[in-house]
Amino acid sequence: MGAPPLVSVVIPTHDRWELLPSTLATVLGQRDVDLEVLVVDDGSATSGSRLPNDPRLRLLRHGSARGVAAARNSGLASARGRYVAFVDDDDLFAPDKLALQVAALRSEGAGWACCGAVLVDHDLRVISPQPEPPAGEVADQLLVINPIPGGGSGVLAETSLVRRVGGYDPSFSMFADWDLWVRLALQSPLAAVARPLLAYRLHAGAMSWRHAGTREEIVSFERKHAHVLSDRGLAVDRAQLELWMAGRRQRSGERVGPAMGFLRSAPLIGRQRSVSRALEAFLWPGAYRYRDRRWGRRLREDWRVELDDWLPQAARAERLRLRPPQQERGRKTSPELVGSDVGGDTPGGSVPEVITRSR
Repeated sequence: MGAPPLVSVVIPTHDRWELLPSTLATVLGQRDVDLEVLVVDDGSATSGSRLPNDPRLRLLRHGSARGVAAARNSGLASARGRYVAFVDDDDLFAPDKLALQVAALRSEGAGWACCGAVLVDHDLRVISPQPEPPAGEVADQLLVINPIPGGGSGVLAETSLVRRVGGYDPSFSMFADWDLWVRLALQSPLAAVARPLLAYRLHAGAMSWRHAGTREEIVSFERKHAHVLSDRGLAVDRAQLELWMAGRRQRSGERVGPAMGFLRSAPLIGRQRSVSRALEAFLWPGAYRYRDRRWGRRLREDWRVELDDWLPQAARAERLRLRPPQQERGRKTSPELVGSDVGGDTPGGSVPEVITRSR
């Protein structure tokens, strides 16, 4: 199969083929970096036409849905690159995201790197910038709250490091990224590129809005990391998490859930403000649109200029239409990978089917 690429990019997807084209376009369009792209179909029910016939692209398929963490682990098991990056199937990379992160990681002597990110809506309009990415020794920060912008899409790491810490924990859904970042931070400092290299999409189907079981995951996170939290005299910032969850639930059109969440965030934002936000969420559920416009005006001018340089191109790619590939009858494929995943077999006890692109 030739020399291994520098970077492996893993894209898990499940029945969201209408969103994948623009994500793939921004990943395959990366500049100054040799890469492979591993699309992991996590048991999609839909079918249709082909993925792009690009020699850098491979498709892995789970026979049934096993969750995004397991899908990422399957991609990690297949990754041949020295570095690995993960991206959700609706997020978008700036053209030089990976090259800049590799350069930052190498210059800082770090094992992983993050970048700046902006939130965008379904039509790729900028909602707001995410907080500036942290750098250096960030384990203490991460044990309290997750400050890494861009969810699972903002990080590039040494493949060997991600494998060494155990990859993604499939018992987590909402906080699988956060849990992995903690384990990476306990092993290595973090490099950061403080530029808007990722567009992180918020829409009604986004995973970040699925709040069911979130509090149970917080408890699981605290239990898993109880020893290191105790040793460092730290505690998870529950008020900050309540504020975050309330905002996400408000976007999904709920009233009572967000209102209760804002009330529980009083230790962070104060009683008066928490009551005000709770009443707003209950009586004016669309208030987040006003907040979006206000936050959008806080975008730094240098970030605005850089985003204007690449985000419109990604928006044009939205006009593409893509459906999942079918394995051709009678044609054999020769999977390169299969057999070793993080800690042994692929999570779930089965190896994903691998379909290579016809040349």
